Amino acid sequence: MARSRHADDILNINVGGKKYTVRRTDMLADPRSKLAEWFKPGTLKPIATDKGGNYYLDRDAKTFRHILAYLRLKKEKFVPSLALPSKPDDLAN
Repeated sequence: MARSRHADDILNINVGGKKYTVRRTDMLADPRSKLAEWFKPGTLKPIATDKGGNYYLDRDAKTFRHILAYLRLKKEKFVPSLALPSKPDDLAN
């Protein structure tokens, strides 16, 4: 499925069965990340989609929320480590 990619897009992403609605700029906040590589405008790398047309990432949804919080804080120039849970076990599967 071909989609246009603009930096200000709103994306619907299915991560391990949980749906997230995010701004593309959030996904691009760390330009060295795999997420930035996948979602940057102009990339030709295909991203899988689910039956509803949402981007699909076969990853742990519970962990992804922390990654998303990190990216949002980084984008807003806050200390990204604030995105980490207070209990490291919260990152465990």
